[in-house]
Amino acid sequence: MWGESKNTHPVTPSLTGTTIGTVPLLRSVARINVGLNMPPSEDDPQGLGENFLIEEIQVHNVSGNALAAPFADHFTSEKVTAPSLPANPATGTITYKHTVADNKGFINEIYIGETSKTTAPCILIGAYYTPAGSAVPNTTEKTWYKLVLYDYSKTDPYSSPLDFLRNHYYRVNITAINEGGYATETEALNNPDSSLQFDLQVYDEAGEINYVVYNNHYMLGVSESHLKVEWGEHKNVELKVLTDYTGGWELAEITNSPEEGGDPVDWITNISRTNKPAGQKDILTFTIEEGWGVKRKAYLHLKAGTLKQVVTITQKGLPNAYFMKPGGEIEIPVKKAYGVWADDVMADKKELLTGAVTYELIWQDAQNLVTIDYAPGSSSLTAEKTYLKIATNGSIAGNALVGVNIGGIRRYSWHIWITDYDPETQQNGLTYTYHNGVREYTFMDRNLGATTVTPAVITTHGLMYQWGRKDPMPGPTGVNISDISATSHKNLYQINNGSKKISVKSIPTTTGNNNNIYHTLLNPDVFYITSAPLYDWYTTSSERNFQNDYLWSDEDEDKGTFDPCPKEWRVGAFINEISPWAVNVINQTWDPSGGNTWLLGWRFDSGTYGGYYPAVGQIGFNNGFFQFIGTTGRSWLGTANPLTHHSYNLEFTNTKFQSNRYT
Repeated sequence: MWGESKNTHPVTPSLTGTTIGTVPLLRSVARINVGLNMPPSEDDPQGLGENFLIEEIQVHNVSGNALAAPFADHFTSEKVTAPSLPANPATGTITYKHTVADNKGFINEIYIGETSKTTAPCILIGAYYTPAGSAVPNTTEKTWYKLVLYDYSKTDPYSSPLDFLRNHYYRVNITAINEGGYATETEALNNPDSSLQFDLQVYDEAGEINYVVYNNHYMLGVSESHLKVEWGEHKNVELKVLTDYTGGWELAEITNSPEEGGDPVDWITNISRTNKPAGQKDILTFTIEEGWGVKRKAYLHLKAGTLKQVVTITQKGLPNAYFMKPGGEIEIPVKKAYGVWADDVMADKKELLTGAVTYELIWQDAQNLVTIDYAPGSSSLTAEKTYLKIATNGSIAGNALVGVNIGGIRRYSWHIWITDYDPETQQNGLTYTYHNGVREYTFMDRNLGATTVTPAVITTHGLMYQWGRKDPMPGPTGVNISDISATSHKNLYQINNGSKKISVKSIPTTTGNNNNIYHTLLNPDVFYITSAPLYDWYTTSSERNFQNDYLWSDEDEDKGTFDPCPKEWRVGAFINEISPWAVNVINQTWDPSGGNTWLLGWRFDSGTYGGYYPAVGQIGFNNGFFQFIGTTGRSWLGTANPLTHHSYNLEFTNTKFQSNRYT
């Protein structure tokens, strides 16, 4: 097998271990199955009675040496397009023989190196043929039959023989024999093809069974090692499974742990399989129930003898922010509110919510920006099945925060980003792709909440965030701290267009494992300040173990429950000790002034990093005052430094970019 990680994994003196992620594998050889009278889509030869008994197969003029890895230009998107051959390929014959001449075929036994059609590869079948009507079966006179595999999709297939490609499966199903074969192998090789009736199917096994484990005797493979499913009602999922273990495979358990013996999960139901015999691709089907809108994982534990495969199932959570166009409408399910409050992250405030569902506009940054109503079919009594309908003014861009009250208490809120920018289609803006030496990232050309990209204007600044919180804080009234007061919070509006501003309050004291998520959910329009030793709104403890590093990302560096981005987007992560903005793995601090322009932020004229990074500054963690506006920019990452109480970020001034900061 051969596989190559899409990302590089640098080795550093401090590296004690790294996860390379999933590496799709390609079998470096081709597989040929030859069978008599195989049912459609099944490699289970039924035979042709005593009319034809196969004893031996020889594959002639095939490569005797081969390459483990394909050439780069013969392999695209995990698909092999042409054989990759050594400089001086040696051709020869490979023989497969059964000791008893009553076999109906050779299934999962014939494997050959990649072979070009220019060497005239062919298959010889040694078999015992008994003409119809014969009184005594022929079991002593073996004759030979020649097969050349052609591309039967061509107008003139006999001028288009096939290459044998790695990771491809060639299925030869012989359905009838009308005459005896050639007397010897030499005679068969030097004459035209035999008059066998057969059908040929060629499968590219990439995309079918991509993740395989082996022992010294058998294999167990699955089509996917990690299935990611969008939130929604009753998602039906298929997983392809293949093993050549004679006892077949089993689904041993479905639990909440990748290790054996975890707790069972009840949200994967309607489990069934096609029950194919060993050596044939099986299909496992199951249903993923709707859930509460909070991301969750389950693990399928498959076994075949001593072989084991663990397949991760991730049901994605609902986002905390939504794109909308001016004049548009969307419907937001409130179910995530119920899911978060029932989650262990709520500690001693965990509860199952009950009561009437109502809505509110917590703030909007322009008058008459949004309206809220129940979606059709929803009401105050539909509980977790309620949807809110949000409509926006047809001529205004901006931001709003809408909330849901359950049982008379505000429980959750969502950021509504009203803009004509569409990063998926790059309408009214761009995205930028950058490879940091480890993996490729795609960035929007603006901060969350920004409605323009013009340098040095307030609408380009976007919104501000406390690390780990899902709800945004509108920024100051100006783009330079020298022109405004440190407490000049932007004016906001309520549903009746009455004015309001973000509040600044001290974070309540926590004890033990309890935390302040409870307060941030109830008060998304409050910036919480602290003078506690860890400078963390989440806890007032001085002990590092009471902090939560997994608010914007989870333990697997996937998008976390409280990530503030719209669907399909996320806050970046600091993976393998490398920032998404890293220039290289050694030097992550650099001077961007060459060829770029400082305009109260960096405009990258070359396009390498893309767009304009405004010097938005920050809100002081201990006083709620605006700081460094127009002189310093800082973009959070969703990763915390495991050795300190800080989170990683990108920080820049007019003289440097530092992509591996943690503050």
